[in-house]
Amino acid sequence: MLAAAKKLTKIDKTTGQVIHFGLCDDWNLWDGFVLNNGGSYADNIENPGKITLDTPQAIQAIQFRRDLVYKYKVMPSAAQLATMGGVGTSDMFMSGKTAMFLSGIWKTPMFRKIVDFDWDIVMFPKGPMAKKPGFPGGGSGYGVIKTTKHPEAAWKLVTYLAGEEGQKELALTGLAQPAIIEMAKNTLLMIRNPRIKRCY
Repeated sequence: MLAAAKKLTKIDKTTGQVIHFGLCDDWNLWDGFVLNNGGSYADNIENPGKITLDTPQAIQAIQFRRDLVYKYKVMPSAAQLATMGGVGTSDMFMSGKTAMFLSGIWKTPMFRKIVDFDWDIVMFPKGPMAKKPGFPGGGSGYGVIKTTKHPEAAWKLVTYLAGEEGQKELALTGLAQPAIIEMAKNTLLMIRNPRIKRCY
């Protein structure tokens, strides 16, 4: 990733300023670097007793992300982003100001509007201290409050959203990964091509 980012970063020879970054993330996504380097947040995720961000894996990963910005200069700093007049990192990718973009599936509907270049997705690389890749995961869920005035309708909606048909519709939006594993495996086929209506 670093080698590619270096090749894809372009510097204005007159000003010495970076005019095209090799890599950019949606926000400071340090946790992805930590988890992909064999690090963790805590000693036991279900019953944490100690924070583990002081381990060699976590420290190396956070340092590497910092180096991408300040040592290798392939990612924009917060100060550089501020001088761009509030341009978001998604806009940078869509306008070709950064070659690689680290984010999540929820960017799919926006990126489907890109017409000036082809894009695709890849797995985030595994760090040198990791035995296997690790990924941050955000969860969403549906529930019904016990004081609802319409329990039957609410339950019908929740079961639809969590069921096969609702999960298919969710996948087609490109906004989120389905919770049903077999559907999740096929979602990637639809990310770039919304014309694919059913691949389950």
